[in-house]
Amino acid sequence: MQRIESGSDAIDKDRRIEIAKEMLHSQTWDKFVSVKFPAVKRYCGEGAESLLTFFSTLFRLTTSEGVQQIILAMAHRGKLNALSGLLQCPPVKIFRKFNGQPEFPDDSRSVCDIATHLGVSSDIAVNGKTVRVSLINNPSHLECANPVSMGKTRSKQLQYRESDYSEDASSSMGDKFLNVQ
Repeated sequence: MQRIESGSDAIDKDRRIEIAKEMLHSQTWDKFVSVKFPAVKRYCGEGAESLLTFFSTLFRLTTSEGVQQIILAMAHRGKLNALSGLLQCPPVKIFRKFNGQPEFPDDSRSVCDIATHLGVSSDIAVNGKTVRVSLINNPSHLECANPVSMGKTRSKQLQYRESDYSEDASSSMGDKFLNVQ
């Protein structure tokens, strides 16, 4: 019998500990928020904990390949877990949204009333390197976030002369800026 799928890669002990910490943080976050804010829609990460491991692995792999910035667009499920954990968004910013307070100054004419619509840009240290991760604010119409993230990625490529905008023939899409949806 021929095996079609390859076996899984071995995960070293240190990485297993990191993964366990990521998942424990996610579960602890969900439990805390469900107790402190029981009436708030929070689209917890239950069932999506592996998403954090995916992101941390992505950050690790891309920094080793020289990517400088990752632009993310994601749905609500698990977004607050990613914000509070891997993306280092201050929990107070999320709690303000849960309490109905805007992240904008009082005199601004803007509306953003749902915590899962938050976006953040953070410098994440991985393997002794830093990658800038930008999670796009997403509206209730989730499909709108994808073209915005693609446009932001394209503008970064243009600004920093990557891919089609580079005079270097060896420059290709994703060398410096990566779009993940």
